[in-house]
Amino acid sequence: MRSLGVCAILLTLAAVAPPPAQRGPFEPLWALGALVLLAVTLQDVLSRLRLPAVVGWILSGLVLGPSLFHVVEPLRVPLLALCFSVAGLWAGLLVGLGVSWPKARRIWRLPLVIATSTLLTIGIVAGGISVATDLPPVTILVLAALASMWGPLMSTFWRGREGQVIGLFGIAFAFIVLSVVLGATALPGGIDWVLRLWVALLLGAVAGESL
Repeated sequence: MRSLGVCAILLTLAAVAPPPAQRGPFEPLWALGALVLLAVTLQDVLSRLRLPAVVGWILSGLVLGPSLFHVVEPLRVPLLALCFSVAGLWAGLLVGLGVSWPKARRIWRLPLVIATSTLLTIGIVAGGISVATDLPPVTILVLAALASMWGPLMSTFWRGREGQVIGLFGIAFAFIVLSVVLGATALPGGIDWVLRLWVALLLGAVAGESL
């Protein structure tokens, strides 16, 4: 109950935040502080549902980012853009350090099954949103691509090296689809966002494998 109360307070503060032109030089501190507090709180709430911590961080980014409350906007604030790149580098480093590649049988089937399931997820989610709402097609495609990032859930429901690899393949393929959607729809700053995050993730993963 206490965690839900903290979530409500943070969301209220995000909703009444001043417009970007009036936030002043401390905007990065306010944005990162709100993001971390909400993410940690959601992480605690979702852990009781046996969901991985990363789900809370993804939800926090969606809620406080440009898609809803516009509290965290890395494409507009240079310091937040730097933090965004560092976070991608750190995520790639953790992948490089923590993933142990098994000698899987029929390895060629794994990417095919994951790609098919990811595309099916995108199609089902996009179709459901288009029927239930009047959102523009660009927004529907982006939301469907985000919904296909089921990879982190595998770390909870299927433990072991195979679960890690399947989850990593799933999140990677979904991120490829999201990158294609952002590039094809020509959203402002979308290509720059994608390139920056891909470079950071790859550099971090290479560094992690080298250590």
